[in-house]
Amino acid sequence: MPLYFFNIRGGEYFDDPDGTELADTAQARAHGATVAREAMRNRELQVRHLAMEIRDEDGTLVDAFVFAKLDPTLDHLEPGLRGTVERLSLSQARLAETLRDSSKAHRQSRALRARLQRRPYLVARNGVALW
Repeated sequence: MPLYFFNIRGGEYFDDPDGTELADTAQARAHGATVAREAMRNRELQVRHLAMEIRDEDGTLVDAFVFAKLDPTLDHLEPGLRGTVERLSLSQARLAETLRDSSKAHRQSRALRARLQRRPYLVARNGVALW
C-alpha cells in the first residue's frame, strides 16, 4: 500500500515523519480531513488558518487545504462570506510562513556578520539550531 504524509503548515512546520499507509489518494484525502477536524475540535478560531499538505511517498503534493474549509463553526455563514473567511485564513497562514522565513533570514544574516567580525554567534531554540 502507498505511504502518505500529512504535513501541517501555517507559520511553523509540523512534518509527518512516519506517514500512513492507505489504499489510494481518496482515502488519504479523507484521512487528512479527519486529522484536521480532530486538531481543530474546540479550537477552531485558533487553528483555522493552518493548512494540511498531503504528500505521497515520492514527495508529490496530492492535496492541500486550509483548515477553515472544514470548520463546522462556519457552517451557518452564507457561501460568499464563508469563502472570504477561508481566503483570509489562507492569507494568515501564508503571512505567518513569510514572517517565519524572514526571521530565519535575519538570524542567518546576523550569524554571518558575527562570523565575518570573528565574534561568536549561536542561534538555537530548545537545543535545536534554527536554520
